[in-house]
Amino acid sequence: MPVTIECQLLDFVRGLKPENQNVQADTDLIATEGLDSFSVLELVSFIAERFSAAPPIGDITANNLRTVTTIVRLIEERWK
Repeated sequence: MPVTIECQLLDFVRGLKPENQNVQADTDLIATEGLDSFSVLELVSFIAERFSAAPPIGDITANNLRTVTTIVRLIEERWK
């Protein structure tokens, strides 16, 4: 069974910091988990490499990176 984009993103985000282990698809990554600027860069690099997706600079905003669900939707609809 193929691993979904959501599962891959959740695994990556959970691996960023030990306190991220309880992150779910709808967890607010900015407010709740304190995704900092370095983590955002790591996440965008991961997305680019893993999914051959190219998020435009203008799309790298707090609202677009707020939850894994939002990121998955953007990857599938706009960044491929």
